[in-house]
Amino acid sequence: MIEQKAYFLFLAFLVFIVPVFIKVIELLKKYSAPSLRGNFNFRISARSVIVLALKTAAFILAVVSLAGPLTTDKTLKEWSEGGNIVFALDISKSMLCEDLRPSRLEKAKSLISGILKDSVYDRAGLIVFASRSVFVCPLTDDHEALADFMASVTTDMVPSGGSSLRSGLENAVAAVKRDAKAKWGTIVLISDGEDLEGDDYRDILEDAKKSGINILTVGAGTAEGGQIPQYFEDFFGKSKHYLKYRGETVITKLEERTLRDIAEATGGKYCHISKAEKQLKKELDSLKRRSLRQRDVFMMKNDFGKVLSASLILYALSVIITII
Repeated sequence: MIEQKAYFLFLAFLVFIVPVFIKVIELLKKYSAPSLRGNFNFRISARSVIVLALKTAAFILAVVSLAGPLTTDKTLKEWSEGGNIVFALDISKSMLCEDLRPSRLEKAKSLISGILKDSVYDRAGLIVFASRSVFVCPLTDDHEALADFMASVTTDMVPSGGSSLRSGLENAVAAVKRDAKAKWGTIVLISDGEDLEGDDYRDILEDAKKSGINILTVGAGTAEGGQIPQYFEDFFGKSKHYLKYRGETVITKLEERTLRDIAEATGGKYCHISKAEKQLKKELDSLKRRSLRQRDVFMMKNDFGKVLSASLILYALSVIITII
């Protein structure tokens, strides 16, 4: 490896330009006037070839030493805990409710960001769902990329209305099971618990339990609930209205019982979003099915001294041969 790549590029340039220079000399010798050709008659001896080769090698090594060649000093073995975490985030219209500030959805996105900060060695993925689910980000170690994906999540990512817990759970369980090498995996379901589609998902929960997948559920909302805001923009600017159904304003409330049942069916736990970050970190840390992953950490050092010494030795040899 090279620390200062600029010097290395300079060396590569010289390796390219020297043959070009030699070719120019040959062309000048070939096409120059007869009276000038004598200036290009070189006497090449074995000694001069050796001296030239030694000086060239010395020069190349000198440039390489300036570039800062890196070598492995020692290798450390680092053991770290890790697993697969799939976030299943409800993005139905009810998540726009402002009974949690600034909204249920923004509160949930902030929660995921907080958990990811302390999950350095965990692979995490993101699924969003309403009437159907969408895999926004596959399982990855790159939490910054996941955070970028999450920042763009809105309720418009699934155009059709409604809310289907089955859709979110099914896709999340499949995502965790897809990684056969992982020894443990968990799903963090964040929702207000409303299931307008009413699809049966008991078979999904049974499958998760058999596969050793914990489902931790987080309730986003309040028991009192609130209205679902809708924003419209017209000639007079942006205006705020509330969703109505058959002439009456819709009130959405947190359905804790549903979320508790989902968690208990797989051996997981339920918590409210107001206390979720601390509790979820504790639950994730206490998972017994935790794999230990080993990775090599390479400690590098700059070996310019050795290369420079070799350069000086070669140059000294070329001088000695010239004198002899």
